[in-house]
Amino acid sequence: MLRPFLLPAGVIGWFGGRYIEWLTGGLLTANAVSILLPVSVIIWLTTWLIPIRIRLHTERVCREHDWFLCPWCRYPLTDLPDSGRCPECGKRYERANSCQLYRNAYGPEPFPEVLRERDHKAWSEAISMQHDSEGDR
Repeated sequence: MLRPFLLPAGVIGWFGGRYIEWLTGGLLTANAVSILLPVSVIIWLTTWLIPIRIRLHTERVCREHDWFLCPWCRYPLTDLPDSGRCPECGKRYERANSCQLYRNAYGPEPFPEVLRERDHKAWSEAISMQHDSEGDR
């Protein structure tokens, strides 16, 4: 007898536990399925929704502060000088570099090749600036 192994979760629903029990030869009981199905749906939703929520929040903060955030901790630097140390994490920043990094990540997207080149250059500058400042301490 052929047993179908692929069945959409929507068809299984809450009452599909007995079918799953039969399908798995008793390996998963109806009670286990009735608990595992909602838990797996919740885990699946949170693994997709949390990163989307973080991205939308960061995009909004970027637009509110004219893309001028600390590249290391995302602290808004709007009222601070064009270069200096972040009051939140203490790392160095420059306005042009910080704005470029956030525009590359969250702004309107150009061609991928242009984006990669800009991103590589901006992160190289940010990292070298941080290494230079470690000698200042």
